[in-house]
Amino acid sequence: MAGWTKGEGRVLRKVFDWWSWTWSRARRGTRFVMVAVGVFVLVVVMVAGLVWVGANTDRLPSPGGAKGPGPTVSPGASAPASVSAAPGDSGYVTSSTGMDFGSSLPRLGASPFAKTTDPKIFALSVQASVGYDYSSVQPADPGAETTRITDSWLAGMTGEDGPLGTEKHRILRQAVKDSISPDYVAYQIEARERDEVDVLGVLDTDNTALRNDVGNDIYLTVTQNRETLHALTTTARIKTTTKQVHDVSGFVRTTETALSMIVRCDPNVNGGVCELVGIVGGGSA
Repeated sequence: MAGWTKGEGRVLRKVFDWWSWTWSRARRGTRFVMVAVGVFVLVVVMVAGLVWVGANTDRLPSPGGAKGPGPTVSPGASAPASVSAAPGDSGYVTSSTGMDFGSSLPRLGASPFAKTTDPKIFALSVQASVGYDYSSVQPADPGAETTRITDSWLAGMTGEDGPLGTEKHRILRQAVKDSISPDYVAYQIEARERDEVDVLGVLDTDNTALRNDVGNDIYLTVTQNRETLHALTTTARIKTTTKQVHDVSGFVRTTETALSMIVRCDPNVNGGVCELVGIVGGGSA
């Protein structure tokens, strides 16, 4: 499904699980019609929002941006076995290919991303942050948990005063907010979801894929500012484990995912410390 951002890719990957869970709960009562209509409206709103983004930017993130040659990896020394994670975030993060995803580095502000001036380590730390773990922690308020997740990602992103212009940065930041819903987080919590993330590699995003993902305006801005703006694609293998929720069986599933992103590391801004401009492509296989 071309046109979805990273967070949306993860939501799409699991939306069928959530729908089954919603169906199971709804048919137990007399309010199924209301629930079904609510879900339909939610899907319509999400699709309409993404169409609006595409209409205004001509740059819907696309899984096609993650295609092309495989990631560049180096055997190197093994990465640390795990990273420090906030409750609800997965601490089961490794790299079977020896990638340095910045697990030993301090975090960038309140974000889950590594504080570094190396764009590739930063990008890998973003990839390492995609997992959840509710196997031992079950937040009581899914809405508050959703806010925690989105706020933590926004804390590591370029503000609206960034080099792409106010409107484009606003859209990229809003896409993070729109990529996850409290209803789905409620399912993840109830299912005791646990993600184990294996960070595989990172490479420079192919120019053709970048242009397809972001449109001509952003493409030109990035390619004309290679010293400070970096288009990178990361890959990971994610093993997801859930428990049964009502009539929906638990499962163990492994998927390979890719994230295409733009990273900013400007020596004139915050000493060159990297920040996430936006997720512009990716998907699950």
